Amino acid sequence: MQKHKGWNEAQIRQAIRQTTPGVRDILAFVASNPGCITSDISNELGLKSHRSVGPTLNALTQTAIEIGATDEGEARWFFEYPGRVNGRERYDFPDWVRRIVQDELGHI
Repeated sequence: MQKHKGWNEAQIRQAIRQTTPGVRDILAFVASNPGCITSDISNELGLKSHRSVGPTLNALTQTAIEIGATDEGEARWFFEYPGRVNGRERYDFPDWVRRIVQDELGHI
């Protein structure tokens, strides 16, 4: 069974199903746009600014705690962060996580 940052496939699927619509929108965007930056996400989804991405994703932290998806006792998101562009965090998924997200949410 694969795990990433304390998450296995069943937990990722459960989290996607029970988290907020805003988080699901971000997950779908990142799955379809590997390596996107926070300003890409906020512009595409109509968030107030690139600084709105993290607070929106905080609902995923609560979901992680509720379903027991922790990494060394810490709730972590199942993203990869392959660096920054112009001071903005980049978001991506490992391929197997991307396939789960796309399976649950479709491609946008």
